[in-house]
Amino acid sequence: MAAILLPFSACTKEKTAKSKVPDTSIYDKVLKDREWLNAERPLRSKDLIGKAVLFDFWTYCCINCIHVIPDLKYLEEKYGDKLVVIGVHSAKFTNEKVSKNIMKTIRKYGIEHPVINDKDFIVWRMFGARAWPTLALLDTTGRPVKLLSGEGHRETLDKLISKILDGKHQEKKLRKRKRDLKKLYFPSKMVYSKSKSLGELFFLTDSSNHRVLAIDLSGKVKMVIGSGKEGNKDGDIKVARFRRPHGLAFDEKNDLLYIADTDNHSIKSLDLKSKKVLTLSGNGERGFKRKAENAKAKGHPMASPWDLQLKGEKLLIAMAGTHQLWEMDLKKGTVSVIAGNGGESIEDGPYPKNTLAQTSGMDQKGDDLYFVDSETSSLRVLEKGSIRTLVGKGLFHFGLEDGPRDKAKFQHPLGIHISGDLILLADTYNHAIRTYDLKANTVSTLLKGKLPGGFEIEEPNDVLVLGKELFIINTNRHEILKYDLVSKKLSLFSLSF
Repeated sequence: MAAILLPFSACTKEKTAKSKVPDTSIYDKVLKDREWLNAERPLRSKDLIGKAVLFDFWTYCCINCIHVIPDLKYLEEKYGDKLVVIGVHSAKFTNEKVSKNIMKTIRKYGIEHPVINDKDFIVWRMFGARAWPTLALLDTTGRPVKLLSGEGHRETLDKLISKILDGKHQEKKLRKRKRDLKKLYFPSKMVYSKSKSLGELFFLTDSSNHRVLAIDLSGKVKMVIGSGKEGNKDGDIKVARFRRPHGLAFDEKNDLLYIADTDNHSIKSLDLKSKKVLTLSGNGERGFKRKAENAKAKGHPMASPWDLQLKGEKLLIAMAGTHQLWEMDLKKGTVSVIAGNGGESIEDGPYPKNTLAQTSGMDQKGDDLYFVDSETSSLRVLEKGSIRTLVGKGLFHFGLEDGPRDKAKFQHPLGIHISGDLILLADTYNHAIRTYDLKANTVSTLLKGKLPGGFEIEEPNDVLVLGKELFIINTNRHEILKYDLVSKKLSLFSLSF
């Protein structure tokens, strides 16, 4: 095991080193023989001396790490070429160690800085990191300034970097990647609906295109909701802006679509009659509140709402950012926590005893709410106010194993759909579609990885059954697949714009 190189424990007073003589010893050891991603060439000591340098230790499954990305972009734009951000991807899950998968996440979130694939935790140990995310700041001479764990440190880093650079910097706009809006870009969740105004439809979050699509059953796009430009704006569907939306729920009675505008930390609605988007809750900023009981929904802070389910007059919300389930009373305009005390774990029982871990997909069967907690790779159910775990044992218990529920394993599942007594799961990091039999309490693998016909399942985010057909949101391939559950034939569900 590599020794800790940087004495960050001595930097509690947030003082930069007095010496102005560059010290490249840290960079010489940290940068050497690394696997670089998102970079034209490996960085060297001479690229960093004279600049403030910020190392961001992350793993892309981690919602807290994702929350840090906007802070990094803010700092990169403010300090321009005087600040170098280096991502250090130290993977939690096996799937996250693969460079191809990391690169797709880099594109998904529009990350512009170079990233080291630290799959063996070598750089992690050098810096003494102990949690995701961790941020390590060095001054212009290559000496340590501050080590910070967790998220929410934008203001602290801003002040420290400004001090390091003596206020001498020039703002620089980050490059925006061009997107073809005639194609999907990391699609996420899909729901089926019978709209009074538009008929039978699928609604799909085209997440990294920052929009929602209304698609008829033949694949024709009937409506585009959102301009496709990243932002946070209500109003007509042509000018409205979202930021990586995920979950959806449709109210057939009122012809309303509810949208989890995840990276805007908000819940929005679309009235299909007026074609207007309206924010119902959230204020555009990451919220940290973990307690709410009949609180006013309008403007109430939220944290990465990931999926939605409509239950009568209640909108159920998978609040991934605080590891909770929330409920919005649509009639009263209030929000309440219904499960998860805010701790990240897998305790069962009633609220507030129970704990969740980044709930990412939900579906209902009768009065029961089934859901997947991605960080514990678990399948769970909320029944009569109490949580019971069906599959999963903890934050680091994951894999690919079929069989009885006490032996079965998933790897970071993100989506589920219930069809009769069968739960279908998008087992995202296993690149698989799995099933859970509610009668037999067993798990099976339906589809996985490379398949006949040149198809490949790659980090699917959601599944949906309509009649005899299973629709798969094949996120990292930017497509929707259709699988006939009777004939076992797989095909591409092509869209026409």
